[in-house]
Amino acid sequence: NVMKKMHHFPINAITVFCLVSLASPETRADNPSDQRLAKMTRAIKAMTVRPKKSDAPLADTSQRVPVLRFGDATRQASDGALWKIGAERPLMMIAMEFTDSSGELTVNYEFLCLTEEKFELRTPQGWTWTPQDTALQLKKLPGIAAPNSAAVVRLRQMKAASRRFSADEFYQGETFQLRLMPQPIDRYRFGEDGDGAVFAFVNGTNPEVLL
Repeated sequence: NVMKKMHHFPINAITVFCLVSLASPETRADNPSDQRLAKMTRAIKAMTVRPKKSDAPLADTSQRVPVLRFGDATRQASDGALWKIGAERPLMMIAMEFTDSSGELTVNYEFLCLTEEKFELRTPQGWTWTPQDTALQLKKLPGIAAPNSAAVVRLRQMKAASRRFSADEFYQGETFQLRLMPQPIDRYRFGEDGDGAVFAFVNGTNPEVLL
């Protein structure tokens, strides 16, 4: 399952960029990393997701889990987290990246739709995200053995398959070779016997491509 993440350029994904001020007296606490995570958690939980048609079914979006905490000093992203929305296969991914501008923390949101369901995401600030299509691509990978009956062996099979891929990123006039993280950032079950994992290609620890 190849999923491309958006970062400053649209690639088969629905991307929204927004700067929101997060400055408050709390950011001066003794543990700023924990404070930033708490702010991201509140922001994610405050988002509402509803179907575009009032009578349309919509998968459960109440489970919202940070699957990767990252930083990227080369791109002024001091701290960030990638959030999975959905209980099984991710329905969407939301990246939040903090930057420090003149002593005030701001955050950049990046959204990736991974479902064909039509929905609208709304924030308390009043802006919305309504993707028109999914970025999820399902393709058969040749030369792969049948999934093993043991979950631990299936994970080894997925890790081996992930190493068949590589990823480059063209950013601000330069090409960067991205690093495949050796462990999946998400492992999930779906349906009766479905088993999956999400791997990340990163710059530093900043996820740019999801596999």
